[in-house]
Amino acid sequence: PVIAADGFSYEREAIQDWLSKGHTTSPKTGGNLPSTELIPNHSLKSLIQDRLLSSSAQKLQEIRRQTETNENQAAPAP
Repeated sequence: PVIAADGFSYEREAIQDWLSKGHTTSPKTGGNLPSTELIPNHSLKSLIQDRLLSSSAQKLQEIRRQTETNENQAAPAP
């Protein structure tokens, strides 16, 4: 993610595509962009990565629980 001159964050590819088409306005506000400089949004990138890792860990725990449940159900009764 990057921050454009309008102060909003965008996916780099999306805003670069917007700018490459000759737009000089903000896709969010319609106001003029005083600059086409894009600044990396490290904070947002970190938040996204943390969320993805958390989500992945939760899914892995769920899969493990399901596997254990299936294995217990498949085990022969004593």
